[in-house]
Amino acid sequence: MPGHPATDVWQKFALSDGTWTAFNQTHVGEVVETVKGVPKIAGKCKVCEGTTKVDCKACKGTGNVSCTQCGGKGVVAITASAAVEAEPVTLGVVRLKDGRVLNGRIVLRRGDVVMIKTEQSGMLTLHSDELVSPQGK
Repeated sequence: MPGHPATDVWQKFALSDGTWTAFNQTHVGEVVETVKGVPKIAGKCKVCEGTTKVDCKACKGTGNVSCTQCGGKGVVAITASAAVEAEPVTLGVVRLKDGRVLNGRIVLRRGDVVMIKTEQSGMLTLHSDELVSPQGK
């Protein structure tokens, strides 16, 4: 943006006439409201009071949440494990770039890691690059 450092980060808002306006990172913690088709800064966020931070009931400010199965212990009781296995799983087709076709379904995506529950081999952990995208890309 002319007159601003290249390090600024911008969020664009489209206007009804096809042009746009933008606000940079100095407006983080403020609310943008569109009034009569024009985005305007409406003041500080009433939830975070402009700090961009809120109390998280799940992590209590640590940024970490314990596993719901093991409670953060890293071990699951056999009864809990059996209950997880007993859940019905609807299987479908998962295609891999190496030509394999799996009868299974994706049960977890975290970053580049994908876990697939398969009929053939149970759980399979792969890198997301190994999958053929649904759009065929």
